[in-house]
Amino acid sequence: MRQAVTIAILAGGGSRRFGGVDKQGLDFRGESLGRRAAGNALSVGCPVLVVGTNRRPYEGLPLRFAEDAFPGRGPLSGLHAALLASETPWVFLTACDMPFFSRGWLEELLARAGRGGALAVAARRGGYIEPFQALYARELAERAALMLADRGGTPQKRSLARLIAEIPCREVPESIVSAHSPDGRIFLSANSPEELEYLQALE
Repeated sequence: MRQAVTIAILAGGGSRRFGGVDKQGLDFRGESLGRRAAGNALSVGCPVLVVGTNRRPYEGLPLRFAEDAFPGRGPLSGLHAALLASETPWVFLTACDMPFFSRGWLEELLARAGRGGALAVAARRGGYIEPFQALYARELAERAALMLADRGGTPQKRSLARLIAEIPCREVPESIVSAHSPDGRIFLSANSPEELEYLQALE
């Protein structure tokens, strides 16, 4: 697995719903959100990459950092930075505010990677393709850069969802997704204080 995938943690959001407080430093069960996400990733033994500028939550951890080449353009920019910095054929995309993780889910995705020429492997849940907790081929870096460089493009045209819609994506059916995360918690993120409180309460 170590030779196949890099786990990328996006950590460059504006945290507007937290009043501008950098949420990766917020407490989650005795450690920061960012450090929790990094610990989950490091437990697999794969290379781990944090895309962002704040290194404080990750002090002492054996991981690397990358910065957006297109700052302010959302998660697609973070994925692009991770694809450029990765030395493995696949990148597993997660975020600093996603505190739950399943090694079995990552292994499920990797078992499907590359089949039928797919450039991404992602979960289908409720008619929606999950852009996080998903695999992306490193060769997508150029396509992502073209989307991000389009000055006339709308935010929707520079989104992970748009990228997935335009490439061969192997979808994992909901029945298999549920076997790895019955309550879907691995896809949940703390986008607001209320959501963070909800995640804290999950058993």
